[in-house]
Amino acid sequence: MSRTLEQIYIANPITTNASTDLIYFSQSPYTPGHDAGMTYADFAAQFGAVYTPAALTRTNDTNVTLTLGGTPGSALLQAVTLTLGWSGSLTVARGGSGLSTLTAYTLLAGGTTATGNMQQVTAGTTGQLLQSNGAAALPSWTTAAFPAGSGTLNHMLRSDGTNWVQTTATTLDASDNFAGITSATIGNLNLATNSLISTNVNGDISIIPNGTGATLVGGVTQITAGGAGLFQVAGNSMQGTITVAAYLNSAHGPGFSMVKSRSTTIGAFSTVQNGDVLCNFNLYGDDGTSFGSAKAQILGKVSGAVSTGIVPTTWSFTTTNTSGTLLTALTLDNAQKATFGGDVSVGNLLLSANTLSSTSGNVTITPSAGNAIGIGAGAYTTGSIIPVQITTTTSNAFGTCAVGLWANDTNPAGISFIKSRATTVTNSANVTVNNGDVLSVLDTFAATAAAVLTRCARIIVTSSAVPSSGIAPTAMTFQTMNTAGSLVTGLTISNAQIVTLANALPVASGGTNATSASITAFNNITGYTAAGATGTTSTNLVFSTSPTLVTPILGAAAATSINFGGSTLSNYVSNTAFTPGIAFGGASVGVTYSTQLGIYTRIGSVVHFYISLVLTSKGSSTGIAAVINLPFTSQSSIAIACTFSGFFQNVTYAAGSAVAVNNPGNTTINMGAQITATTTTTWTDVNFANNSTITISGTYMV
Repeated sequence: MSRTLEQIYIANPITTNASTDLIYFSQSPYTPGHDAGMTYADFAAQFGAVYTPAALTRTNDTNVTLTLGGTPGSALLQAVTLTLGWSGSLTVARGGSGLSTLTAYTLLAGGTTATGNMQQVTAGTTGQLLQSNGAAALPSWTTAAFPAGSGTLNHMLRSDGTNWVQTTATTLDASDNFAGITSATIGNLNLATNSLISTNVNGDISIIPNGTGATLVGGVTQITAGGAGLFQVAGNSMQGTITVAAYLNSAHGPGFSMVKSRSTTIGAFSTVQNGDVLCNFNLYGDDGTSFGSAKAQILGKVSGAVSTGIVPTTWSFTTTNTSGTLLTALTLDNAQKATFGGDVSVGNLLLSANTLSSTSGNVTITPSAGNAIGIGAGAYTTGSIIPVQITTTTSNAFGTCAVGLWANDTNPAGISFIKSRATTVTNSANVTVNNGDVLSVLDTFAATAAAVLTRCARIIVTSSAVPSSGIAPTAMTFQTMNTAGSLVTGLTISNAQIVTLANALPVASGGTNATSASITAFNNITGYTAAGATGTTSTNLVFSTSPTLVTPILGAAAATSINFGGSTLSNYVSNTAFTPGIAFGGASVGVTYSTQLGIYTRIGSVVHFYISLVLTSKGSSTGIAAVINLPFTSQSSIAIACTFSGFFQNVTYAAGSAVAVNNPGNTTINMGAQITATTTTTWTDVNFANNSTITISGTYMV
């Protein structure tokens, strides 16, 4: 063969077979010389007549099926049947479980790897719930049981601490809770942590009790004091209080708004009326049996006619007194006037009824600059402002100002005028006045026109010499207004107590009606003329010629007496000091003084004395009190016992007027009180203190 079989097939391929076609064979043992040929007819005869196609079929397994494609009915020379079967287990990678057997009623779970055999979860017991044990372990069945059956419509599940049980109602009851739930949303309400929040933008939250119920915070029992309130806060600790706070970067602060309308529809309007209560704060206290009625109130009420934008109001504050009566303590009306029902205490000031008093220290009233303190009917202006002004519009016989002193002592009532050159009111840093300074002015004004007050009289006190410590010489000037409208000085009193009149004093006033220029030295006043220049009997007095002076005849003077030519005045002693003291029961143990002064003058048998004692300790002696150490022994006759003038401070006694009486035939003075015309008491050490002051002056016989 000159060509290969492949070369021949390529050059002359046969697409159909004829019986006479030759087929080339290579016979075994396939060595040269063993080539052979055969006709197609011989080939078909040898191999089963002419070739006829056969079918390919299959027999499916229960779980494995085979689908034959193409034309399996004539696909083979000889018929073939495929019978399918299963051996081993299907792996997870091929979509299986990797398991060949399973325990009845168990659950399958993933394996330990992505392609590992699946695992079985034990069957558990009836009612148990499946619980995850995390990503690295199989889930397991909890010990808590789940109720059997479908339950009742709208009932809910809850845990009783051991099992899951069905609630007995369609809502959560007292034994139900949301333990473990961190957030719950119902409609537009979100309950998270400790907050109830509206999820609706600018949405409200409404809490509406049913019937006579109330919204209770801090407790579960409704409080009925004063009627059941719709919103109640109660607790047995600080939970029973309400805190309102505002965290705002503005001037606004927290507050309560009380809104009142006569409309019965919330959000609608109906005008309130005079007398309506706009707000009411009631305070209750448990008296051991009940809360009873309110024990204190703050009421805001309408107090006038209501119009658009105008609702006049009044506040009233009431408290309960010790008798259990609720009384109004303070009212603020719509004219901003405050009316107090009782005393008013501000700092150390107490305003009680019509009296302003201090509970400690001085009472200071200071007007603002350029203004005055008006007492009575108000203040007025008189050119320059007078700081304190007392006025009235009521006519009475006693004027507009009275100064009184009700005290069981010798001190007088009075008004003090004080002048210092210091610019600060103080007692410790005064500045000395100068000679000529006006120390006080007492002015009298009279209304002379519709808007004119005219100064028509004046009393002026001036410093009339250079002051020194404790000494301030003064002079007084009295002025009146004449008919020409000028203030004219009518009288002056110098610091030497010299009174100077601007004009002669008339006879009717006890004067001479003559100036000093018309009085000749040493002339004797004999009477007044029958008729003077005015035709009256009270004109100038007539002065006689100079009187004749007679020189008295005096006898020889002794050391202690003066001889008046027949009568002798003996024992004359002038302004001599002595040392008085005080004794109790005749003794003065431990008595000390800050002042112990005595001065006397003796003229014959008459002794004039002055005593001043200021105690720093009354000592320890007891008994009847007496001033001791008079300079001379008094007459022993009780008929000429003398009563002295006395001034006593820090000495206490029940009643009567203080008196001092000398002891006849002694150098002591007893002290006591005159109770009635016939009754007196004698003081003892009990009546005196460690700071008592005793001042006595008088005259007695020796």
